[in-house]
Amino acid sequence: MRPIKFRAWDKRINKWREMDKFERMAILESPDFIIEQFTGLHDKNGREIYEGDIVQHSPAAAKWVIVYRMGSFCTQNVKADMECYVVTGYASESEVIGNIHENPELLK
Repeated sequence: MRPIKFRAWDKRINKWREMDKFERMAILESPDFIIEQFTGLHDKNGREIYEGDIVQHSPAAAKWVIVYRMGSFCTQNVKADMECYVVTGYASESEVIGNIHENPELLK
């Protein structure tokens, strides 16, 4: 069984922070961090897909944000706030083009 993986966005310095299992509890309780979970999926380049990542199926296609809703990871269309589709096998055909923290301009 694989361990659940997380990443932490440090709002104070605007950078990703590596966490070990002992730091997780302190970071989870801190308002200075945003914790995002690994979906268990990889994009077409083998890159891990996390909550908050922005993915695209092709350069001309719509951009999607990975979100966690009602017990599952979904893709939410950047332009249409209401849409949400469950993340499935299509992930391996998509590409992570950024994330909501480092690349907020991709959400426009």
